[in-house]
Amino acid sequence: MDLNSKDRKIEDIFGNTEYFIDFYQREYKWKKYHIETLLDDIFFKFDNSYKTDIESKEDNINNFDWYYLNSFVTNTQDKEYIVDGQQRLTTLSMIIIKLYHLAVTHNLKKSKIEILKRKLYTPSDDGYTFFMGTNNRNETYTDIFENKKRTKEYTDDISINNIYNNFKIISEYLDEKLDTPHKVECFILYFLKRIYLIQISIPTATDVAMVFEVINARGEKLKSFEILKGELLGQIPKKELDEYLTIWNNRILLLQKEVNNPDKFIDDFFISFFKARFTKSSSDIKDFDKDYHKTILSKKWNQRLKLKGKAHQKNVKSFIKDDFNYYSKIFKDINFCFYEGSKYPHLFFNHLNGLGAQIIPILSSIPLNVLDGEVSNKINLISKLYDRHFSVLQLLNCYSSNKFTETIESLTIDIRDKDFKDIKEIFDKRLLKDINDAKSSSITEIFHYPFFKNVSKGQYTFTRYLFARVEKFLAEKIQLPVDNYYNLVKNTGYVNGYDIEHTLADNNESRSHFKVEGEFEIQRNRLGALVLLNNSVNRSSKDELYADRLKTYFNSGTLWAKTLTEAFYLQSNIHLRRLNENFNLDFKPVNSFDQNAIEDRQKLLFEIIKIIWGDKFLFETDTK
Repeated sequence: MDLNSKDRKIEDIFGNTEYFIDFYQREYKWKKYHIETLLDDIFFKFDNSYKTDIESKEDNINNFDWYYLNSFVTNTQDKEYIVDGQQRLTTLSMIIIKLYHLAVTHNLKKSKIEILKRKLYTPSDDGYTFFMGTNNRNETYTDIFENKKRTKEYTDDISINNIYNNFKIISEYLDEKLDTPHKVECFILYFLKRIYLIQISIPTATDVAMVFEVINARGEKLKSFEILKGELLGQIPKKELDEYLTIWNNRILLLQKEVNNPDKFIDDFFISFFKARFTKSSSDIKDFDKDYHKTILSKKWNQRLKLKGKAHQKNVKSFIKDDFNYYSKIFKDINFCFYEGSKYPHLFFNHLNGLGAQIIPILSSIPLNVLDGEVSNKINLISKLYDRHFSVLQLLNCYSSNKFTETIESLTIDIRDKDFKDIKEIFDKRLLKDINDAKSSSITEIFHYPFFKNVSKGQYTFTRYLFARVEKFLAEKIQLPVDNYYNLVKNTGYVNGYDIEHTLADNNESRSHFKVEGEFEIQRNRLGALVLLNNSVNRSSKDELYADRLKTYFNSGTLWAKTLTEAFYLQSNIHLRRLNENFNLDFKPVNSFDQNAIEDRQKLLFEIIKIIWGDKFLFETDTK
């Protein structure tokens, strides 16, 4: 391939060619810093040569120090496309508009004014056709050209808004710097004739994506999704491009909207999508952890994905029109349900526990273009199974973060496009395997009390999450209010935050129940000997005797703490009796909190856990 390059003055760049912004280019995003830096550098050169007594003639201006303004890259097919450099060219065109305004304001000769107009646009039946007015920007250029400011309504178009904002910055800057007709006239000549750019022309359309990536690697690094866009859309003939470019841009806008870090969110989608839909092993999944665009287009993966090369144009079109279009919406919908009260509460639960990878097995399970009802049911089912898998492993003291990651990777592959019954069986089988592997056992039921019997306070957030789930279960069954999940699980503030409290205070009364040295510390940390308390209550009750502690629990405690108190059974006798009867539980007041009481509470907590994370309570509506 031969790249053609040549020096171009600004007067040569503008005036003859209508430039189209190629789809490779990002939005026009220059900020005030970029504009002022550019103008500062230009005026540093200009001011070094400018004198108030110099005659404003081309011969004199040609003796001024010249300024090099980097390069821009074009590709000519049926039109002239800017592959790289639209930030500079867009800014330069706005500077010319402002210089035109200044020339009119300072009553320069009509010939000077006409020169500037010819650098901006050609007359058309509709008004003006600006050389940088393509891609729906002509109306914006017309507005600032005729009105010197924005008169049009605001839009969601990032480029349009930035053009308006930056034109205001340029106007204020040049109004201050160019305060006399002489200086305006000299600067116009300098700007047109002594500022140079290098134009690089790419003769072959198929080479554009590669050149674009390499050029942009010198400056602000392109995001993987931007490079992927260039590689994929670059394979589609220009006459068909608009349809697929519109789909791509609309989906990108969907992913960007209302998220804190839109670029990362888009990259996260593509990483999650390819891991979910195409991997066949853990090593495959790891291929997408860095520079995923290179993975997608690598020789190894192109044999599977078939998204690179003339022979695969059909696959590229299908990917954009079908896969990207379909799964990006599901991805966005899932991420917007990571809050309490969403229609998928277990997505929120997993998010509370920091389990970000739940999206990947969900996307894996959903075939392309299935009905919305199936999508909803799959999201509901897998988020529940994901929560159960994590929670049961934690509760049986079987959890390892590395092992859990391996498990989710394996499940992602195993449940791809499976139906509800198969997915449930695959998760059940894997959960039993993970428990047995951790315990070197061969149990056949997921809930096994001997593994839970001595489980104590573990990972802090999860322990609070456990008791939050117990609180919500109790609140629903005995019809009493309870605080929100965020406060129960995450908030650490003094007023609304919560903490884990040992029911056994570290005092002589509590220690008197245990005769074996070291047994007190072991027993008081078992889950059955813990309660979740509001921080202000927890701190005030720290050293209380048990009888006083029961009064605190009844007056200010959480529901799980209140169930220790006799007064609570008098207050809520009917609901607690029904709770015991309906679920075969053994709630009862505990007047002396000794080792037997701890064992009873541990067993009671285990029975509640079996309900909360058991098949009937979780899955009875998911596999119908």
